[in-house]
Amino acid sequence: MNVPHDALWNSLPVPVFLLDARDKITEINPVAEQFLNTSARNLRGCSVFDQLSVEAPFAVALARARADQSAVFVKDVEVSGTHTAPVACNLQMAPDRKSVV
Repeated sequence: MNVPHDALWNSLPVPVFLLDARDKITEINPVAEQFLNTSARNLRGCSVFDQLSVEAPFAVALARARADQSAVFVKDVEVSGTHTAPVACNLQMAPDRKSVV
């Protein structure tokens, strides 16, 4: 079965953010657009730290995922966008060759 990339990306049931090496947003999926109440076009190039508020050491977790080249999980944290109310979430960060997911 060969599923097109866009179909898979658009069907993910959770917010997903792709970040570059400087923690700038390069892409978000439709659920992330809903979570932040804005479009991917408006967020491309923005610092993830300016767009998400995470009640945990988010920058430390991102750095660890990159340094260890492995997934990092942060459980039971409050996450909000600049225009959205906090929501209890579990975060997963994992590096790929060019970005952190």
